Amino acid sequence: MTYRHVDMAVGRLFLVRTQRGVVRVAFRDQDADFVLDSVTRQVGPAAEARCGQLDDVYRQIVEYLDGDRREFAVPLDTSLVGPAQREVLRALCAVPFGAAVTVGELAVAAGRPAEAAAVGLEVAANPLPILIPCHRVLRVGPDAAVYPGGCHVRHQLRALEARG
Repeated sequence: MTYRHVDMAVGRLFLVRTQRGVVRVAFRDQDADFVLDSVTRQVGPAAEARCGQLDDVYRQIVEYLDGDRREFAVPLDTSLVGPAQREVLRALCAVPFGAAVTVGELAVAAGRPAEAAAVGLEVAANPLPILIPCHRVLRVGPDAAVYPGGCHVRHQLRALEARG
């Protein structure tokens, strides 16, 4: 497993990759040591920070933030999520660039129409924000601002996609 901090237009990100693919994307307000320890406990030991193995991820996120990329072509490792969350994230990946869905609509797409609240929690726990576009889920109610990077990052990503 390798990891790297990168500075982006949405703030500092912490990227973690296993041999299978990117396993975690964390924002500045998420403690990198805690994230790495958590991933290590669930996936395996960490190696030192090696930039080269994450260059493709970095480049694709930069292209996305610059408006030059609409989807990502890096392998993802979803070993941090259980089967139910995996189905929610799979349905989320099907939401097109620039589009948005409600939590209820996503619950239907994930085959769990009566479980919108649980689906909302699974979206909020997405270990791969940006790469799996949880910013495309419209939220209502007291947790409407919940997004791993903060509501300002969510608005920034939605605005970027609205420009097409």
